[in-house]
Amino acid sequence: MSHSSSSSTQVLDRDKVLHAYCETMKKKPPTSRLFFFDYDGTLAPIVPNPPDAKPSPKVKEILSKLCKVDGNYVYIISGRDRKDLEDWLGDLDVGFSAEHGCFLKLLQKESSHTASTSSEDEPNGAHEKNEWIDIPKEKGMDVSWVPNVLSVMKEFCSQCPGSAIERKTYALVWHYRNAQSSSNPEGLAVKLADSLNSIDAGHFNVINGKKNVEVRPSGINKGTIVKELLSRHCHDNLEFVLCMGDDTTDEDMFQQLSKEKGVPNLFTVRVGEESTSASSCLERQDEVIQVLEMLATSECT
Repeated sequence: MSHSSSSSTQVLDRDKVLHAYCETMKKKPPTSRLFFFDYDGTLAPIVPNPPDAKPSPKVKEILSKLCKVDGNYVYIISGRDRKDLEDWLGDLDVGFSAEHGCFLKLLQKESSHTASTSSEDEPNGAHEKNEWIDIPKEKGMDVSWVPNVLSVMKEFCSQCPGSAIERKTYALVWHYRNAQSSSNPEGLAVKLADSLNSIDAGHFNVINGKKNVEVRPSGINKGTIVKELLSRHCHDNLEFVLCMGDDTTDEDMFQQLSKEKGVPNLFTVRVGEESTSASSCLERQDEVIQVLEMLATSECT
């Protein structure tokens, strides 16, 4: 995965984002706007204990305001499982992708639109009912690798006190944020990734994230979800896209959007100082909330 260096990435021009957002509001016929937000490290700060990363009331208020604007479609594209996303944000009119693209849940207004415009041979039952779409199941993907990967992760867990394994529906994650430094968790993470890659027969991908190593089905990532959602809006006079994320897995979204030539106002934003293929960056997670609050409270809405 090739990224530009962080030193060459421009800091997000907030005035430019606000101007573009407001200009799309004024256009006739009405335009649409897509928002793709990662969760951990983007909408919420990274915390030592993942279950503690609940969204703040302020974040929920901002998202609620953005969702209520006609033509706005807000998606949370996360590595979190479905339960966390629905428990924390299910009362908002947002769409979700869970487990880095393994599951998709359309917005209610979007699922209705999809049902009326999709082809007859598209598997549309879950879409019409606004239920979770199980993408690996729909694609008939081979997930027989899970027991072998779990076995390898358990070996590394025993070598690294304080580390833990998280089992999702299709993904497995080895977390070492709380591991004892004396066990050299960073070095073990590299060895774990190498070990897993050595047994891969093309059915899964290994991702070195922030203090974790994750394994997920191959051919599915946040970029494939973004591509799918863009295709659903290709006839909706889409004029504005804002995509924000802080981790390696978010680069798939940025790279997919870099291929998109049909959206006049497209902003991809990496949070933090890592190298990135995003067009711009923000230094801190709280700056994401500042930008979203600026849009949600703008006079153009």
